[in-house]
Amino acid sequence: NKETGELEVLKAQVSETGESFKKLGAEAQGGGEQLEKLVGSMAKLASATAIIAFMKSAIIEANQSAEAFRHLKSQMDAVVMSFDLNQERINSWAEAMQGVAHLQDDLAINSLSKVIGKTKDLELSMKLVQLSQDIAISSGREFQSTLDGLTNAIARPERGLAQLQLQYGAQISGAKNVGEAINMLARDY
Repeated sequence: NKETGELEVLKAQVSETGESFKKLGAEAQGGGEQLEKLVGSMAKLASATAIIAFMKSAIIEANQSAEAFRHLKSQMDAVVMSFDLNQERINSWAEAMQGVAHLQDDLAINSLSKVIGKTKDLELSMKLVQLSQDIAISSGREFQSTLDGLTNAIARPERGLAQLQLQYGAQISGAKNVGEAINMLARDY
């Protein structure tokens, strides 16, 4: 599979690094006239090490993103929403969140998955994650606690409006329900 192939490439690069260490040791024994070769070998070794670190990081990020999407799919299946029908829209949304808000794909998708479990509404869930990020960027509030507060307000509307009024005060003055309060916040942020 793809991940096994990537691991094989990484294994080959690690082997090359080991060979570079052996060459470096042999070249160092040659004396002072070999100093130039030593410096060149060290640069190659540093490059190989950087490439290996980058590859390892890329593989880890890809696995985290894939896991986030698997979790989102299972969450959507649990609330009888079609992941397959919405996958393109979700991908576009996640890319936009990453580009505009610098929110990592796996954080955006994991947040969306968590919110969908409570709202059972893809559009509303996307809106809440986006709004939470906008509020966090604009006001300095912490993203996750902002998202939790908005999601809990939607999930428990009987107490939700009062909770939002405590947090946002005059910004949502006049809101008659949680939906109006969320719309007011979206307008402001």
